[in-house]
Formats: sequence, C-alpha cells, structure tokens
Amino acid sequence: MRIDNLKPFQIVLIVSFCLTGCDKNETIELTPIRVGETQAFVEIAATDEARQTGLMQRRSMNLNEGMLFIFSKPKILRFWTKNTPLTLDIGFFDERGVLLKYLTMEPEDERTIHQSPEPALYALEMNEGWFESNRIAVGSRLILPH
Repeated sequence: MRIDNLKPFQIVLIVSFCLTGCDKNETIELTPIRVGETQAFVEIAATDEARQTGLMQRRSMNLNEGMLFIFSKPKILRFWTKNTPLTLDIGFFDERGVLLKYLTMEPEDERTIHQSPEPALYALEMNEGWFESNRIAVGSRLILPH
C-alpha cells in the first residue's frame, strides 16, 4: 500500500492499531516499514504523548530499528534531542511519503532545533548513519504496511 494513496487520517488509523492495548509495561510494538528498498522496524508515535516522549532516555536501538512520528496534517516539523543520549538521524517526509531531507542530531541537545525544509507529515528517527549506509537519498519513498 503506497502512502500517496491514503489520507493522513487513514494512516493514523492503520498505525494506531499497533498501539491498541499497549501500556508502558508491555514489550515495545515494532511495525515494519520500507524506505526505498530498505526495511526498518519502527515504534509508531502518532499521539501527542508519544511524540513528546519520542526516544527520550533510550540508550540503544538495534541496527534497523527506530521511531516513526506521524502527524495529523503536514506542517513544518521541529525536533531536538532533549534527554536523548543517542546520536540520531532524522528524515522528514511529505504527505506522499517522499523524503525531503535527512540530517544528524547530536545527543542531549535541547538548544539546536532541527526542522523540515517544508511541511512534512512524517519524521523518521534512526541510528546515526542509517540513511547514508542504506543509500537512502532525498526523493526516496516511505512505504507503510498494508
């Protein structure tokens, strides 16, 4: 299923299914996605609370794991790494799932604001170097599961 065929609210409904019944004591639910030809497994942050918490306090992530932030409508997205001890790459995707830009965010940096170059609907946080090592470039497509 391609993102450009779905409305934002449909995407939120699909991925929020993964959050149903989850609480802080349960195992983290990972959803498989693709960026270009590369598969990743992500936590979904589709609520205000999940987006605000993000990857705070996380000390490590497996190689192809990360967090996908989903917003209700495209807007300029702003991120920082307050209380996040990991160095992260972040990619910003528009409503069609097209990668607009990716960059590296240094750990524990609440002063530097990293923002999308234009309105975006998705932000994908992965380990430092993930986009480059997987040869994911601007224009690559984000593909969510069926």
